[in-house]
Amino acid sequence: MRRLFGLLLFLSAFSTLNAFYPISYLSWAGHLQLHLFLATFAALVIFRIPRVRAAFWRPKRIQSFFGLSLLTHFCIVTLALIPNASPDLADPIPIRAGWVNAQWNPAALRKALDLFQSENVDFFGVAEVPFDFKDDDPCLSHWPYIAYSPVRQLVLCSRTPLENVHIPIKINRKRESSQLSALTSIRGRLLQLHITHLSIPFFPIHERQFSRLPGILARESKAASSKSASILMGDFNTTPWVREFSNLQTSGWRDTRRGHWPIPTWGPFGAFWLGLPIDQVLINGQIACTDFRVGPDCLSDHKPLIVDLELGRPRIEYSLNQN
Repeated sequence: MRRLFGLLLFLSAFSTLNAFYPISYLSWAGHLQLHLFLATFAALVIFRIPRVRAAFWRPKRIQSFFGLSLLTHFCIVTLALIPNASPDLADPIPIRAGWVNAQWNPAALRKALDLFQSENVDFFGVAEVPFDFKDDDPCLSHWPYIAYSPVRQLVLCSRTPLENVHIPIKINRKRESSQLSALTSIRGRLLQLHITHLSIPFFPIHERQFSRLPGILARESKAASSKSASILMGDFNTTPWVREFSNLQTSGWRDTRRGHWPIPTWGPFGAFWLGLPIDQVLINGQIACTDFRVGPDCLSDHKPLIVDLELGRPRIEYSLNQN
């Protein structure tokens, strides 16, 4: 029983410290499995020391630890429920985006496509595309414009034409993040679409991918148009409260999950009650989020995302055009 309580305390402590990278340096521990492994190892090793076990096992001390941990987690969730400030848009156009990691499962992809069709999604991205994927599949008839990368295992489907499709190449023979970008136009307004799949956070390559991501996105958006809005969808393999994700937001990207409960989008072996929100949708420029939803289980270890957006233009520019 003492080891069980110790395991829970260590698990809670690791997940709490993961939210405060400057203090803990545990940003790489973004997965529950690693938290569980570290907590189990610490509980089994440290509690074998009699003095530590005797000094730790005091009811008031345990209650204080649990109370502090619950308070910290409550503050983290509360901050996540505060919505981002939206830009002042004029003449907004409603659009709907979708994202899913299919885990190479054809049945999961088919179920996600049925969901996106029923939800009238305008464009969506898929990671870990099944190996038998074909861009002429009849199920994709609602999205006639497709950008597909078999090497990166990414696909971007849209109802509006896709232009300037770009797939970054590998650099120095090191595994870069899987990424695909394209430009589309909705009623004359440019929209830059980015989908990505970052590696798991157990190795230094994950942090390098995150650090390079803002620069890559900035260059591609600048090449498209300075007035275009941007959407970034992907499996980041990271929760939204680690340091790298905060740095991405300080570069101008806004998290569409902000203002909504952080429902897990990934779960080990489909156990979403043990999962984490590691699939993200971010926006930049003259675009705002009106709703963020996590879809139902689609036979993958990831749940799909559906985000309602409004694509507009600056109200000052709109007023000048009206005059």
